[in-house]
Amino acid sequence: MRCNLLFLQEIPTPEDTEEPDLVHCILSATRIQKQERDELRQAVHGMKYVILGKDTHGQLFYTAGKVLQKNSRKRFYFYITAHQADENV
Repeated sequence: MRCNLLFLQEIPTPEDTEEPDLVHCILSATRIQKQERDELRQAVHGMKYVILGKDTHGQLFYTAGKVLQKNSRKRFYFYITAHQADENV
């Protein structure tokens, strides 16, 4: 099933973090690094996800977020945090 992703933020990200880096990170990721239960029970399937991918410059990029459903047709990736990843991750 295909879903539309819109990128929303809960907290401000650093000024050097741009939405294209977040999009590229998600699209370039080969797997989800970690899954956790969504304590607020708002997420589709009840999970939060940690995704490690590459930004638009090929650098490691980290995002944590969850998929929310607005209505029967629209799903959103709600990111909690998004930033350059440490090389040690």
